[in-house]
Amino acid sequence: KKPSLFFFPIVNYIIMFIWWVYVIGCAVVLFGAGTPERKFVSEGHTVVDKIEMKYDLIIQGFAIYLLIGFIWVSLFIDALGEMTVAGVMAQYYFTYEEDRKKLPHCMVSRSFFRSLRYHTGSLALGSFIITVCKLIRAIFEYIDQKTKGKRGCFAECLIKCCKCCLYCLEKFLKYLNRNAYIMIAIHGYNFWNGAKNAFMLIVRNCVRVAVLNWVGDFTLFLGRVFVSMGVTAGSLWLFKTNKDVQFIVVPAVVVFICSYLASGAFTGVFEIG
Repeated sequence: KKPSLFFFPIVNYIIMFIWWVYVIGCAVVLFGAGTPERKFVSEGHTVVDKIEMKYDLIIQGFAIYLLIGFIWVSLFIDALGEMTVAGVMAQYYFTYEEDRKKLPHCMVSRSFFRSLRYHTGSLALGSFIITVCKLIRAIFEYIDQKTKGKRGCFAECLIKCCKCCLYCLEKFLKYLNRNAYIMIAIHGYNFWNGAKNAFMLIVRNCVRVAVLNWVGDFTLFLGRVFVSMGVTAGSLWLFKTNKDVQFIVVPAVVVFICSYLASGAFTGVFEIG
């Protein structure tokens, strides 16, 4: 009913792209702010002249700050897109059939600015929780890489169990956050009340939710696969008709991956619905 809703993921991706360009620019500046040091390193029977960049504690602190900010704001932009879509669908769904023709044409932009104006704190808190979970997972991954081959069976099992539990916790928090954003878009709750009511609603209808999620996710997965296969088949036909293209496998694989990722952005609208 609202075609502009299905073009909103493009706007969300443009915002994300601008943010990533800014972060990459800041990272380049920080990388060049170090002090080069010349070293002579012996490798076998030869001596290699190497130049390494040394960074003081202030630059290292800024690098950590940039990394955390990059993850946090990226998750915030994703959450903003989810709440915007949820706001449009909630307004349409809870409007009587005879009154739906009176709905404004700019529902997407209204939902977007409403989410920014009234629910920025909830979006920031939800994305911050996921950021903390990701950072803890990164710390465990770092410990795993540094101690590989130097620990016993018990420590090996403990680290793998922690990594598995943290992965499941992050998936659960992402799912709960998405449903909390939907409750916030419908009722205007704060984050904690939205998460609590979403959790209790899921618990009261756990069988329905499980069946609906399984059927819906499988259907959307099939849709993404069929769209990607169709786009890839069309690209293969174009590659074969172009005599300048000698090897078509790698371009076809790239097209399939890109179309699969792009279709995921649009099927995400149906997933929230």
